Amino acid sequence: TMACVIVANNLQVMAKYPDAALWMQLGHGSTAETVLEQIAKIVEITGGRATAQEIRSYAGIHKLQSAAEKARFWFEGRHILLVVDNVYPSKQQAVHGGWIRTLIEIPGPGSCLLFSTQLNTVVSQSDGDAQVTFRNLETSQEESQKELFMAHLGISESDPRFNAEVCSKLLRKCCGLPIALACAASTVRRLRHAWHDTFMHVDEH
Repeated sequence: TMACVIVANNLQVMAKYPDAALWMQLGHGSTAETVLEQIAKIVEITGGRATAQEIRSYAGIHKLQSAAEKARFWFEGRHILLVVDNVYPSKQQAVHGGWIRTLIEIPGPGSCLLFSTQLNTVVSQSDGDAQVTFRNLETSQEESQKELFMAHLGISESDPRFNAEVCSKLLRKCCGLPIALACAASTVRRLRHAWHDTFMHVDEH
């Protein structure tokens, strides 16, 4: 989950997929009905209420592909990042290749699906005949964390109010947690860039 959050909040990723970052969670015990509802939700929150209602009217595993096609049509022309978190294998044998093989049909050209899982079987199911390419991010995890921090800080490193030493301490203190990074940076900003006061405040909590 944390890795997905870091990637989704990476400034380069956000710039590449500016229209939306949409999240699904397909944990242990997910069914076709769970997946249908998750597809309907991401369509609905982006303004497609009528399409979402149509997807919700579908029932059964054989309708998953139709739901994915409806969602793909709805998002056509947009640049979205679809994040599917904590994926477990489907226990419903009729789902060929697992949930990801169905959901990968939703993002069209210029969009991307990112998923996380703790199980190698999900990765192997998702590959199949589809071409799946894994690329290293251009920035390291530490750089991604700093980018998230700087985005909430509101000033650049060249600004005379920036304190590199205390910034590094705050980044280590936050342990890579996106919420902690955002809160720490926002606190620095709220306290008018009183870096040492912010560090003491974070240290106390």
